[in-house]
Amino acid sequence: QWQIHYASPNGDLWLPEGYERQQPIPVEAYLQQAPWSAPPAR
Repeated sequence: QWQIHYASPNGDLWLPEGYERQQPIPVEAYLQQAPWSAPPAR
């Protein structure tokens, strides 16, 4: 299994295997839906 890490302006986000979206959404909106995806606090 591959883990997907996306380098966003808000830090590296973890995307689950099979993640797919037809239209882009803001990072903040995605993190509200998937808070476990957030980068570790510094």
